[in-house]
Amino acid sequence: VLFDNTDTQSESLPEKSTYILSSVPNEQIRIFSITGELLKSIGNKTDYTYYINLYFDMKLNEYFIINANSIDVKIISFKEGNTIKAFKDTVNAWHMSAFICEIEKRTLLFESDGNGYLRIWDYNTVSIYKKLHAPGCNLRGILLWNQKFVIAASSDKCFKIFNIDEEKVFSSPS
Repeated sequence: VLFDNTDTQSESLPEKSTYILSSVPNEQIRIFSITGELLKSIGNKTDYTYYINLYFDMKLNEYFIINANSIDVKIISFKEGNTIKAFKDTVNAWHMSAFICEIEKRTLLFESDGNGYLRIWDYNTVSIYKKLHAPGCNLRGILLWNQKFVIAASSDKCFKIFNIDEEKVFSSPS
């Protein structure tokens, strides 16, 4: 993940800079300067990271790292490097993609997994708001369209369209 940090203050990172975030399985998330200098490592070495993303909380004026891994989806403070929230369902899954957005004044975390589940979490209460399933596939690369549909790349060589309001799943032709 590459991002330009113009608003976040941090004691351990230079202000107003461009950063590169990187992670691979069984290693910490690493934060590099744009020139490639390792600035710091955060998180742990036990999670098998599949996906990282960023979320800027406008109310807190702060960046957070979204870490989708083999255990859960963690929200990590970019400033402090500590985990502030963890989202985990009762279904064991490899969490493949995740993002956070606000819909109708409700902050939601969307995440997909290797068992075909799309979970939509209430970010503030860390509880599942909606859970939809496309059996027999692994879901990656999710995006929100018109605040009503989530489109996901699927391992069955199709894409899945989740209608959030009607809680239905449609599949493209293979």
